[in-house]
Amino acid sequence: MQATDRNATVSTTQAPVRGVSTRLATALAALLAVNTAVQLWTVADRTVTPVHGQTKPGEVPSFPNAAETNRKIEVALTEANQRLGRIEATLSKPLQVKVTEMPPVTITNPSAAAKDAPRE
Repeated sequence: MQATDRNATVSTTQAPVRGVSTRLATALAALLAVNTAVQLWTVADRTVTPVHGQTKPGEVPSFPNAAETNRKIEVALTEANQRLGRIEATLSKPLQVKVTEMPPVTITNPSAAAKDAPRE
């Protein structure tokens, strides 16, 4: 009798679970069907525009090519690296500065200028 009671308990606890999972699966399928219908219905209302800019009338829009984009990025980085290398080379050498013109220096308070001047 105990085996019968166990089987009865197992079957009664599994029956509602199957019912709940079936209802959830049916609800999910209904929601997916509604979503698909809405997407198909609104696709007719959308205008086709290119993803990355405007095209001329009669021109077929093209999608960006990842390889071409990566090549352009590589070229830009190479150019920036070359410019930075030239700047570093210039700054690593001593700079020769020749002053051709200098405005006149006027000191209004000589004691204040003496305090601000660097001492050797």
